[in-house]
Amino acid sequence: MAYSDDDKRRVLDATDIVALIGEHAALKRVGRRWSGLCPFHVENSPSLSVNAEDGLYYCFGCHAKGDALSFVMAVYRLNFQEALEHLAGRAGLRLTPVSGDDREARSQRERSLDLLKLAQQRFKAALEDPLLGKPARRYLEERAISAEAIKHFAIGFAPQESRSLVDELRAKPEELVAAGLGYIDDRGRFHDHFRGRITFPISETSGRIVAFGGRILPEIVANYQGPTPLPKYKNSPETAVYQKRRMLYGLDLARGEIVRSSEIVVCEGYTDVIGMWQSGVLTAVATCGTALTEEHFDRLKNFAKRVVLAFDADGAGQAAAERFYLMEQRHNLQISVAQLPFGKDPAEVAAVDPGALRKAVETAEPFLSFRLDRLFARSDLSTSEGRARAAGEAIAMVVEHPNPLVRSDYVGLIADRTRLQVSELKRRIESSPNSRRPRLVAQESMGLRGHHDTEADRAAEEAMRLLVHNPTELSDVIVPDLFRSSNFRELAAIVGNARSLAEAAVTLSQLGENVVQLFYRLASEPSSIDPFDVISTFVVQEAKIELSLLSQRLRRGGSGSDLVALSGDVTRVSLLLQQLGEGKGGEAIGELISWIVGHRSRRDDPT
Repeated sequence: MAYSDDDKRRVLDATDIVALIGEHAALKRVGRRWSGLCPFHVENSPSLSVNAEDGLYYCFGCHAKGDALSFVMAVYRLNFQEALEHLAGRAGLRLTPVSGDDREARSQRERSLDLLKLAQQRFKAALEDPLLGKPARRYLEERAISAEAIKHFAIGFAPQESRSLVDELRAKPEELVAAGLGYIDDRGRFHDHFRGRITFPISETSGRIVAFGGRILPEIVANYQGPTPLPKYKNSPETAVYQKRRMLYGLDLARGEIVRSSEIVVCEGYTDVIGMWQSGVLTAVATCGTALTEEHFDRLKNFAKRVVLAFDADGAGQAAAERFYLMEQRHNLQISVAQLPFGKDPAEVAAVDPGALRKAVETAEPFLSFRLDRLFARSDLSTSEGRARAAGEAIAMVVEHPNPLVRSDYVGLIADRTRLQVSELKRRIESSPNSRRPRLVAQESMGLRGHHDTEADRAAEEAMRLLVHNPTELSDVIVPDLFRSSNFRELAAIVGNARSLAEAAVTLSQLGENVVQLFYRLASEPSSIDPFDVISTFVVQEAKIELSLLSQRLRRGGSGSDLVALSGDVTRVSLLLQQLGEGKGGEAIGELISWIVGHRSRRDDPT
């Protein structure tokens, strides 16, 4: 779904960013801005700054930044379209898709979401029905799923003997197929997907149901006479509103606790998540019938930095291991594995020993450490041959890791368990073909410096802040070539050509993270210093830097004509700086700006 830039502008104009952020953080007016504790990280003193006039925010602690749309995306973990629709609904605005096809697709999407909501109401009522829901309630009780969990996870039931959803929801068969609630066979007859199954609604982070998972009742399986066995679990097929490769069951319910703890526990099944919740692990989610995908990790990184795998990772081969290591580096994650009893899933452990399940999550160990522990546990370490085989397998696992420091650290562990010499193990690791292949490159930190090294840095930043807040008035004075930093020059070029902060923010999406962060940091807090003082201080600092470079060139010597020209520049600039000191500022500043820009454009060796 695509919306026009006009729609985005209307939504942002209609949104009071102070009121919006104020629902998640207590804000206090400080001069022309608002300040408060940042909702994106734990802190004791306010570091969040909100610019109400331009609708922007910036956190000086964790560097969160953006406008009302980015705030909603971050708080509710929505994509751009969902955030735009959320704010439009909040402001009472109607959005218009950019084409007729989009309008039709939006209408079909909304119809599917409505039908899924109605189906959930029907499944919930069926589970609560004294007669229809009895077998499902009995099964849930046998699986130790409490009434509180049934309510929290909105578990339902689709009775085998009930009417078709076509009649129950008064919907067309093709509409139910589009919503993933059924299928049409080769004779043209519609069939419900979830008959005889306990239903688990799968929701977006916004809470809207997009699909269902269904668990067949054991008694139905026992009485089934068909040619092919019934699947124990059945998920909705992929639809326009449900893509299982990126969906995580339970994320809508657990996201608050996940963000607070910066930890997310990934399971394989719905009942595993429910067992975790009943055991006090409130950060559990599950994939929806797929292995962890790139899209999953792309979502996980937005919620937490520590990912605990609560399923059997022991069988992960080299390809899976490399993928986990890649995801760790690509998304700056720490992947650990919970030590569950052999052959047990979280739901089974939760039913007999909730404390053990909590401990398994709390003591989860790095993925490589987990694999090595499992290897040594199943190896025969009582003989030389057994220890040698275990060492060989362990080395094969260790060399898969991309970090040489991590590989070196595990050598001692292998030596302790196999009684082999550390030097021999290191030799074998270093001689392994895998240890010499190209390694993953760690991501660079994208943060800006936390302090300024010189007065010139502070003067440049204040000048840029002034330009950010007054681009139309100052773009001819505070020009890009006045700045020595490439980030500042890029930002000055963008801001100077924009008519507003909002227009600049759109263009900035094409630039690097450092430039974007600099923009939002400065835009969140207007300058409280007199503009003339800011500009004159900045120009004087830059002129002094150029004078210093000129002096160095004079000391190095050169041709007579060059030395005369350089001496003339020194005299001229010194006189202009003297005039500034005597209060004759306006004309002197203009001449200094022209000289600095011209001198830098001519210099062969820029700083």
